[in-house]
Amino acid sequence: MSSNSCTQNTFHWCVLSALSLLIFSSGAHAQTPSSSSSYGTIFGLITVGFLALLYFAPSIIAWRRNHENRWLILLLNVVLGWTVIGWLAVLSFAVLAIHITKEGKIVNKVRT
Repeated sequence: MSSNSCTQNTFHWCVLSALSLLIFSSGAHAQTPSSSSSYGTIFGLITVGFLALLYFAPSIIAWRRNHENRWLILLLNVVLGWTVIGWLAVLSFAVLAIHITKEGKIVNKVRT
């Protein structure tokens, strides 16, 4: 199995998980006669969007900081992000990266 198909399988799993969360969260609220049926769907979409932003926070931080290993961080985020330890490790990798310049100077590069 190639790494490309493994990444695609992980991506498909993430999409299916997000869709199932959307479906189950939209039906989890009791409907009253005065509430509309689209309330649950809107709440589900907002919930899935928030969870996706939270899940991909390490990758977003890496891109905002113009991190040298941002593709690796994205890959690790997709593969290991579902575990709390993996997500924290990827987050620390994105935030605490130290860069060494050609002159040997240690800097923590931040995108301006």
